[in-house]
Amino acid sequence: MAKSYDNIPPYTPMKSLGHELGILFGFLVACFVVMGVYVYVWHGEFRLLHPTQPNPPSFTCCLPLPLPLRPKY
Repeated sequence: MAKSYDNIPPYTPMKSLGHELGILFGFLVACFVVMGVYVYVWHGEFRLLHPTQPNPPSFTCCLPLPLPLRPKY
């Protein structure tokens, strides 16, 4: 009768950990670069369309700031 641990393949160490980490961090860096380019283009387009305003409007006006630290009862 075959034992349950006879069907388990032998341990093989990971050979491509550096490659996997390179893909992970490369993708993260690419995301940050694309976000930076998008913000740069958005600011440039805003300056072309509205030359009298110094900066584009921020989205913090829509947030409920300052946030309460604990609920008031």
